[in-house]
Amino acid sequence: MEVLWNPRLTAQLQGHIGRGVASAEVTAAGHLVLTMTDGQAVDLGTVVGPAGQTGPQGPQGPAGQNGAAGPQGAAGADGEAGQDGFSPTVAVTAITGGHQVSITDAAGTKSFSVLDGEDGQDGADGLGMPPATDAGCVPVAGTGSYTLSPVTPLFTCTSSADAQAKVITGDYPLPTKGIFAVQFTTSNIHSAPALSFGGSQYSIILPYMNQTFAAQNLTAGIHLFMIFNNSFAALLTPNWMGQGLALAVANGLTD
Repeated sequence: MEVLWNPRLTAQLQGHIGRGVASAEVTAAGHLVLTMTDGQAVDLGTVVGPAGQTGPQGPQGPAGQNGAAGPQGAAGADGEAGQDGFSPTVAVTAITGGHQVSITDAAGTKSFSVLDGEDGQDGADGLGMPPATDAGCVPVAGTGSYTLSPVTPLFTCTSSADAQAKVITGDYPLPTKGIFAVQFTTSNIHSAPALSFGGSQYSIILPYMNQTFAAQNLTAGIHLFMIFNNSFAALLTPNWMGQGLALAVANGLTD
């Protein structure tokens, strides 16, 4: 065996070394233990110093890349069955002076009353037929309706189609009550025409509240009218009854 003692001294040892170190390890307790070639373990004591103080925290490193998606987890167990639903019901019953509404749901029944409203005020007089004593119409016995009188006056209008004032002429005073006839030589195209007689004008309307006058309602030929409130001339044909013109023909008012 040759041993380097120092750079300038070389010694030659002769003979056999009886045993050597087979291995070395540091145990969990920090001891250095040598295992010799003859199997003997030699504990050389603690070789690990005490833990040092914790150093300062280093700077945060860059964010890592997102990892791959994991496999889908197993399906969870079924939840408990919910309670049965409840459909509300509504009942309406008559009570004195109104009705009671009852609503039944899962929380029970709740009721409230809806009382009848007070009677409304009387409406304004409608544009009905004149009484039987008015000139120009006679009552039909037992029916409550009226027919034209043979003395229904006939007037003539020669105003142009676009004239707003439809001037009428005739041999009779204009009835302020009752029915009269007017023969027009042209069809009207004005949206709001009026009959004009003796310096007074009467806006032409239709006889019922839910009817709206249209220019084409007033065509050439004979039409029947009735004066209302000294301001309006209600156009009765062809909007009131189809027999009116037939009665006018039967009584010699037209060919």
